[in-house]
Amino acid sequence: MTDAINNPLFNKLRIIKPDPLTERIDDLQRPLLKMAKHFFRIVSPYFWGPKHTDIWPIGRFVAELAGKNILDTRCNDGKWLALPLPVYTSHFINGGDYKRFNRDNIHPILKSHALSGTAVIDVGASCGQEVVTLSKAVGPEGVVYCFEPSYSYEALLRTVSLNQLNNVICIQAACGNRNGYLEGASHGLYFVGTECRYKEDSGTPIIRIDDFLTHIQEQRPLSLIKIDTDGFEFEVIQGAQKTVSHFQTRIVAEFESHFDYSGKRGADVLKRYKELGFRVHKIQTSCQEINENAFESYTSEMLDPENMIAHDIVLVPVSPKTA
Repeated sequence: MTDAINNPLFNKLRIIKPDPLTERIDDLQRPLLKMAKHFFRIVSPYFWGPKHTDIWPIGRFVAELAGKNILDTRCNDGKWLALPLPVYTSHFINGGDYKRFNRDNIHPILKSHALSGTAVIDVGASCGQEVVTLSKAVGPEGVVYCFEPSYSYEALLRTVSLNQLNNVICIQAACGNRNGYLEGASHGLYFVGTECRYKEDSGTPIIRIDDFLTHIQEQRPLSLIKIDTDGFEFEVIQGAQKTVSHFQTRIVAEFESHFDYSGKRGADVLKRYKELGFRVHKIQTSCQEINENAFESYTSEMLDPENMIAHDIVLVPVSPKTA
């Protein structure tokens, strides 16, 4: 038993297993909002900038128009997504499948590494864009722990409820290399990892993954950690090193060469991952010969729109046997 089990911070965490919703309405199909969506899709490139925060004024206007700041929408594959405005204004303008079928799509790689019957952790889950994929991958005997410290946590709860997922647990907290607090309140619209600062006694909870899993006495192997924290990835991994080493946990981490990751950029980021004991894998489409006995499975795979490319990277721990 570690000190984490007795740490009062863990007893204060907001941990929720959302109840399923049976009545669901696609807000983006409401006539007034549908008109607003098409209008802003046309005019936004001419009046707003390239950053997603540049279009937040649109999201605030739409929230007033809709009378609520979380909009439910049904995606092309039948999954539901709750969009918190103004943070997800881009998804309102372009639809719930925005980023799903281009280079930002990491769903296929998540499905291949989230193993049935295991535990999976989604750090920076936001409103739950990947939660359905992870939930289905681990199956009824597995579990998905979603961490989101920001205002998007309420939308995450709703996404889980809309999709009627009973193996997902949502924690309103950040993950890092120490247990404590971050500057900023949990109702803040957006947490940027490189701007996060630790505090001792108040603020938004931040915890080490190793200690959290010990606290809840999770017994299942941890097959995957997905991290999207805008520059806080190293701290998250440092707080999970014991578990990652024990289970040889795969990590799917956001990587943009121009981002600042704890003071490192570009190739220096990848070198630091290697120093932490990982083999770094890019995710890229490629050609592969199809054997005749695989023709039928190939034609089935063609029907899955998720089989595309991703910009994230996969980190694989170097096992003692291969070190």
